[in-house]
Amino acid sequence: RENCRMVAANKVATVDDDEFDDDPPVVQIALATALDNTALTFTTGGSASWYGQTEYSSDGVDAARSGDITHNQESWMQTTVSGPGTVSFKWYVSSESGYDFLEFSIDETLQEKISGTGNSWASKSFTVSTAGSHTLKWRYKKDGSVDSGEDAGFVDKVVWTPARPVNDNFSNATK
Repeated sequence: RENCRMVAANKVATVDDDEFDDDPPVVQIALATALDNTALTFTTGGSASWYGQTEYSSDGVDAARSGDITHNQESWMQTTVSGPGTVSFKWYVSSESGYDFLEFSIDETLQEKISGTGNSWASKSFTVSTAGSHTLKWRYKKDGSVDSGEDAGFVDKVVWTPARPVNDNFSNATK
């Protein structure tokens, strides 16, 4: 059994156990599953890709984690939505305070960033007020030195809620 490799995969998770030893297999959760939103398509990039995992989460189940990066690197994930609407999510970071950040942007415009250790999961909500296609992006970015905490960002429970269309006939009829 020394050179055996077992890989089992489906659209929810991948199990990779290449040693068949006493260590538990590594379970990788699909990114959309970890974010609790399989209706959106998430892409990831930078120096390392985001991935689903079960060690850190807001709900005790799973969440997305930024890729393993080092100094002067970044790891990002994004999705495209059709506005207007509201995005909500939970996030958490474990990083060098004031230097390594988990950021959230809409159409490349920074909305908020967090850093430090000892944080708890925070719920966030942002409104996209205009019609059309919009890019929602989470990015974990490290500066040129110092490792602290997990050196990672985490995102969970992503929800996109399209705005309800205004019914002009109804609003005119009530005037």
